[in-house]
Amino acid sequence: MNLGDLHKVWEIKALKRKPGEEEAKKNLEKIAKQVQPIMRKHKWRVKLLSEFCLNNPTLLGLNVGAGIHVKLRL
Repeated sequence: MNLGDLHKVWEIKALKRKPGEEEAKKNLEKIAKQVQPIMRKHKWRVKLLSEFCLNNPTLLGLNVGAGIHVKLRL
């Protein structure tokens, strides 16, 4: 087994909605593929890459703590 294969996005999840769910999932898959080399280099693993929707735009941002939660605004 190649250990480099462990450093990837393990699961991708889009919000349940019609229409747009399939397009959102495709975009998340593209993002996961683009960051794959960076993840391998730093030996990072992402359990779940998911789409999110917030009603309050001030809640978007970066929160790096013990659990390391990173939110990217695209």
